This record gives sequence, structure tokens and C-alpha cells, in this order.
Amino acid sequence: MTFYKGVSQVIGLLFFGAIALWGLIALTLGTKVPKWLGIQRFRTLWAVVIVPIVFFAPVADEIIAWPEMQALCKSIETVEYDRQTATGATVSKYPRILAKETKTLFPNIQVLVQQGAYVAPVTETPVIRWTWIEPHAGFLNFPAGSSGGSMPLLLSDCGFTPRNRALSKIVEPLGLVKVDDQPIK
Repeated sequence: MTFYKGVSQVIGLLFFGAIALWGLIALTLGTKVPKWLGIQRFRTLWAVVIVPIVFFAPVADEIIAWPEMQALCKSIETVEYDRQTATGATVSKYPRILAKETKTLFPNIQVLVQQGAYVAPVTETPVIRWTWIEPHAGFLNFPAGSSGGSMPLLLSDCGFTPRNRALSKIVEPLGLVKVDDQPIK
């Protein structure tokens, strides 16, 4: 356990070291750009304006998309079910993905909106339905570990996933009977 804790601390130090290095690069560029452009008056003021722009430029698209993502997350905060029908119902142990839709937030941030459900094993009708959103990387394309994919730095998943604690708080009181039923498709 201590080995993994040490590794995670080193990774955290490397991450903050990379941010500090980028801050140093942004500071250097911010002070050099007014000089390169031949600006004589208010050079320090221009540097004060340019440094934050350069520092936040790699995640500017995520910053711009943040309010739209928050509004999209608030629109899916419900779990749909009928308490009388769902109480004690027999459902498949493995939740199904009913629908997937890719939406584009301004400026060019792709989000995957998925609807999942616990379904009745024989009829395949949803008993409990929920939605979750997974944003994909923007301009920066920060690597997502060893998967080879990329992830956003500021935008995070929202909604309900099958392993979500908020979803289990809703589902557990219903006393669902989960059976091993493999999807037909």
C-alpha cells in the first residue's frame, strides 16, 4: 500500500512540476512577446495581460465550455422510475446502455450522453433509467493514463453511472432482485 501511495505522490509532484514549468514558459513568453512585437509604451502592462492568456490557452476551450457543461449536467439530475413498479422488481444484474448521443459544446468539446437502465430480464423493458455524460478531451488532449486515450483537465463526468454512489442510494431501498441475464444483442 505504501508503494502505491509513494507512486501517486511522485505522479502528483510531476503534474505540479509540469504546471510550474508551463507557468515559467508563459511568464517568459508573456514578457518577450511585447518586445518581439516592438511595443515600447506600456510593455509591462502588456506582459501582465499576455502571461495569463498564454498560461490558460491550452485549456481555454474547456473554460469556455464549462457553463454549458454545467447546464447540461443539471438537465440530467433525475433517475426515472415508478416506485410501485420498481419496488422488488427482478432486473438484469448488468445494466444496459439504451442510447448514446454525441453532442458538441462550444468550442468543439465533444461530450457523450448515455442513457442506461436496469431492465426486466425477459421483456427487456426499463425498470429504472438514468443518464450520464462523459466529456472528451479538448485542444490540450491530456493523456488518460495507459489507455492511450486523452481526457479533459477541467470538465468531469456527471450524472449517474451504475457504480455511482448516488444511484445506489436510490436503487437499494427499492429492493431490486438482480439476476444473471446476459444481453441478447
